[in-house]
Amino acid sequence: MIKQRKKFETTIHKKKTHTDQLLKWFSCQAKKYKIGLIKTQTFCTLNICSSKTLLIEQCNLIEKPLIKNSYAANLVKRKINNIIQQFDRLNSPILTNRTLFEVSLLYQNV
Repeated sequence: MIKQRKKFETTIHKKKTHTDQLLKWFSCQAKKYKIGLIKTQTFCTLNICSSKTLLIEQCNLIEKPLIKNSYAANLVKRKINNIIQQFDRLNSPILTNRTLFEVSLLYQNV
């Protein structure tokens, strides 16, 4: 949590002992677990960071250790961008110009 003049901003805190050791790309695990790692870290960042600049900063901090662990840079960036776009679509207000209309239904007692 970062205190600005009139507001608080939130970002992800990592302990000093954090080593950035994550699941390596060439480890004997399914590809879906490795991609799930990228998605999970991105969702966590999206839910915690309170501003766009902090979000971009944290996404860069997600990319570095993954690339160091032999993940393809374009895969990491693509997955992070996909998750951010998906998050923005789900949280954006839906603007529609719909007009309401009435339909009268007749009821016959047969």
